[in-house]
Amino acid sequence: MSVYRISQWVLIFFIYSFLGWVWESLYKTIRQKKWVNRGYLNGPWLPIYGFGALMILFVTLPFKQHHMIIFVLGMVVASIFELVVGCGMEKLFHVRYWDYSKMPYNIRGYISLPVSILWGVFSLILVNIIDLPISRFVSTLPSIGIYLFDLVFGILFLLDVVFSTIQALNLKKILKHHPNMLSVDDQMLKKVEKVLKRNPTLFSKRHQLNKNEIKNILNELNTKDEKNDD
Repeated sequence: MSVYRISQWVLIFFIYSFLGWVWESLYKTIRQKKWVNRGYLNGPWLPIYGFGALMILFVTLPFKQHHMIIFVLGMVVASIFELVVGCGMEKLFHVRYWDYSKMPYNIRGYISLPVSILWGVFSLILVNIIDLPISRFVSTLPSIGIYLFDLVFGILFLLDVVFSTIQALNLKKILKHHPNMLSVDDQMLKKVEKVLKRNPTLFSKRHQLNKNEIKNILNELNTKDEKNDD
């Protein structure tokens, strides 16, 4: 189907948020050879994928038979969205979840031409392949079932957003009262806080850092300070 009801759009958002979380978590887990829960939230969803998929589908489904239009619209819309979210997250929480600064034709590391082209390719795959079984699944669900899913997922999602935001804003407080945190002064604490905010993997498990991991962060910071002094 090419047109969704609002309740269906909401459910599709959660489906793609979950699929994005599965993809990124598995990718990082395989690369690091240990389980990595990707994303800003604690639950199994990455809303950037949900919102991204919704935006791409919303602007491209009317042109489903025109592949070039889908490619261009998907590339532009996804890139603008990635730029806005990247800037917003760093301004608000000082957390950078991706960095394309080493890639060619990038804008402050938030977006780059190669990634934008990949977004265009993904838009074609999304509209012509991925969305087909999902749209069929959603269309077979009764309205009451969709409303129930939306209600349950919506409550859990909002609770997760509130809880995760409080965690992010209180990162310094978390570190000060961390059971494995070593005795450091406020200046070093700020540096550790900055390292965590720049490292999504460490940031996602900030409550479970062990002494060795904290020591490694401090040693790395001390090494950088010594080099700067030289």
